[in-house]
Amino acid sequence: MSIVLHHCLKSLSHYPLCLNQQQQLVNHIEARLKSLEETRDTLQIEIQDNVAHGETLEVLVRECCVPVEQERYNLFIGDLERVVNLLLCLSARLARVQNALSTVDQHTDQSLDSRHRLLCKQREDAKDLKDNLDRRENLVSTFLSRQLSAEQLQDYRRFVQTKASLLIRQKDLEEKQRLGEEQLEALSNSLNV
Repeated sequence: MSIVLHHCLKSLSHYPLCLNQQQQLVNHIEARLKSLEETRDTLQIEIQDNVAHGETLEVLVRECCVPVEQERYNLFIGDLERVVNLLLCLSARLARVQNALSTVDQHTDQSLDSRHRLLCKQREDAKDLKDNLDRRENLVSTFLSRQLSAEQLQDYRRFVQTKASLLIRQKDLEEKQRLGEEQLEALSNSLNV
């Protein structure tokens, strides 16, 4: 939960006259969550369209490339999703730990500090994986440039960029929903006190 919201909820719970404001805030958060759900539905359609686009490209690669190149292509596409998701997950976890570290006193933050260091190390390792993935993407682009037309190659590059972009948008949306749900729960609990 954000620090500002935490302090706001603490102060609001001391004032019974603010119940109306708290209920308005609950309504606002619920409306925001509904809007995020609608955005999620739209994003799912975009993801499905991009998956179909990827399947079309995979057929093209199968038709134009030798088996070793096909395997490299398929491994790259699978690893792209895994590495981007890993980086996003680690970044989100790191942000939550940093947020938690900013709200605790010095005596209780030792385990959080240890967790923070571990997540930083894991994120650096994931960045190394991403660098390796970028090198592999260059290799895939090189052999595809020999097999595909300029338009088909541009289509492939657009697919890869869109895939990564959609993963980022999906994770961002999930984080916003998670935060909204946490805020709603905290606010609902303060209303029930």
